[in-house]
Amino acid sequence: MQMSPIRKKPVRRWPAAAVLLLAGTLAAQQDTVRLNYRNTDLQEVVEAVAEATGRNFVIDPLVGADRKVNLFGSQPLSPEAYYQAFLSMLSAHGIVAVPSGPVIRLSPDRTMRILAGAGPESSANDELQTLVLTVTNVDAQGLVPIVRPMMSPGAHVAAHPPTNVLILSDRGSNVNKVARVIGRIDQKNDRPVEVIPLEHASARDVVRVLNEMAVGADAAFNLAVADDRTNSVLLGGEQNRRLELRALVAHLDAPPVEGGDTRVRYLNYADSENMAAQLSAQFQDQGTGEERVLVTADVATNALIMDAPPAT
Repeated sequence: MQMSPIRKKPVRRWPAAAVLLLAGTLAAQQDTVRLNYRNTDLQEVVEAVAEATGRNFVIDPLVGADRKVNLFGSQPLSPEAYYQAFLSMLSAHGIVAVPSGPVIRLSPDRTMRILAGAGPESSANDELQTLVLTVTNVDAQGLVPIVRPMMSPGAHVAAHPPTNVLILSDRGSNVNKVARVIGRIDQKNDRPVEVIPLEHASARDVVRVLNEMAVGADAAFNLAVADDRTNSVLLGGEQNRRLELRALVAHLDAPPVEGGDTRVRYLNYADSENMAAQLSAQFQDQGTGEERVLVTADVATNALIMDAPPAT
């Protein structure tokens, strides 16, 4: 396939041919990069990545240099963290970056499932978005297995340990929901007992779910107590497990869906992570935004947590 060179600036385009983007000579001088690409052409983002990281790219015409993408973050990033966020965004769009000599070729990833609901008629909440969150109080890498069950099938979550950032690529509605959960997890707390005030759910109901999940598990699971006076949940036990429970509490303390319900089901033979992925895929196209059935896994107890709107 013919490849036609493009140099900046200005940018020239050759229809139906691969696009070659060359890194700028000042790339190494950039210390940090701020992400703010909303509904932006992929080629524009690739140009910025080339200049910031010193890498050269070829965009396969099957990818579509003019497809719209979203990539934004809460804090400025190092060029390498910027590149990792870029790769996560590509992954969510079903694009793979393959090194080929002095360039990196962006081609369709034929082995990966692409998130549905991201076509031109999708609402803003259903568009694919990549958000980079700077985590300040907990280990971002440790959040990956906690957050992954909350993501849609085909979505992407990754951490960049050197800068302790978490990268989320998913539908906009779910990115926002998971970001809120992470915000509640990312709290400084060195005390042996944590107090988590609830906004929507009943502390007694949340503790009931946590204790249901404690059946047959480690005794640390039972260290959850409801404070009805302040509608708070008190968590004790080992710190890493408290982090997982904090994520579960934040997930359960979501705005209620009228007539909806939250159920916990324990699996004897099937794997909860695999089952959650299969069920999420099954319900993926049924409803939008808050109307979707949300299925997450609790690996420690091999349980499924299901949030369903009415009549599901």
